[in-house]
Amino acid sequence: MDHLERIEDKIDKIVDIQSQMQIDVANHILRTRIAEENIEKLADRIAPIQHHVALVSGAGKLLTILISIAGVVAALIAIKYN
Repeated sequence: MDHLERIEDKIDKIVDIQSQMQIDVANHILRTRIAEENIEKLADRIAPIQHHVALVSGAGKLLTILISIAGVVAALIAIKYN
């Protein structure tokens, strides 16, 4: 009988551990869902900033091209009149 009681004790411990693990998994699922919702909200808030950065980057590239063209034109004018 002693052997049977030890087996029952071990099964009880396993059931307790399993119950705690189920609670932990449920909490993890809840935290994951909340985190995913927060990531979506953050992505929505960042979208206008990303758009602005793209516009500024494009404007910077355009300005660089225009300055390069102006430099070439100025160099050609300087060569022609010197």
